[in-house]
Amino acid sequence: MSRFLYKRGVLSLSDLFFCVRTYLYCLIRHRPLNDLHSRVFERLFHGKPLEQFASHVADFISMRLSKMLYTPALLELQKWKQKGARLVLLSGSPDFLVKPIARALGLREAHGSEYNVDGQGCLVGLKRLLDGQWKADFLKAEASRSKAVQSIAYSDHILDLPLLEFVKLPIVVNPERRLRKLARRRGWKIL
Repeated sequence: MSRFLYKRGVLSLSDLFFCVRTYLYCLIRHRPLNDLHSRVFERLFHGKPLEQFASHVADFISMRLSKMLYTPALLELQKWKQKGARLVLLSGSPDFLVKPIARALGLREAHGSEYNVDGQGCLVGLKRLLDGQWKADFLKAEASRSKAVQSIAYSDHILDLPLLEFVKLPIVVNPERRLRKLARRRGWKIL
């Protein structure tokens, strides 16, 4: 969505370069996801009205989402929806983006990273980051409350390793290099 917000004039070119540079820094230095989110939050979101970003989500979904979706993953999603499975979208992306995307995909439940908002509606801090460990803990809690026979997780990034290691059927979707290598070693399905 960063590129979309850049084209809309919400983010600057230097903001985009900052995101890429920060991502690469955290990747090369093996910094935690929280470090990446904190740095990007401070640069892009801190002190700005939530509505400044949330107001663009519907346009982003209608104009860009279908072009970004990976067909094999969509087919899997359709398969599980037809079987009546409980489907939950868990993403480290902001929940003001994740929840509308989930609705567009026909999912009833979604969780994304949450931000604190002050009395004027401005973003002031990261409230909850959905990293791989949070996602695994969420599924553990859900499994203890229900009699779920099988849990399946889909991911594209190594940062979701705690989640993928917890579930009975881990599936990697268009994975980044490190996750692809690990999935091959462990015999996990790759889409």
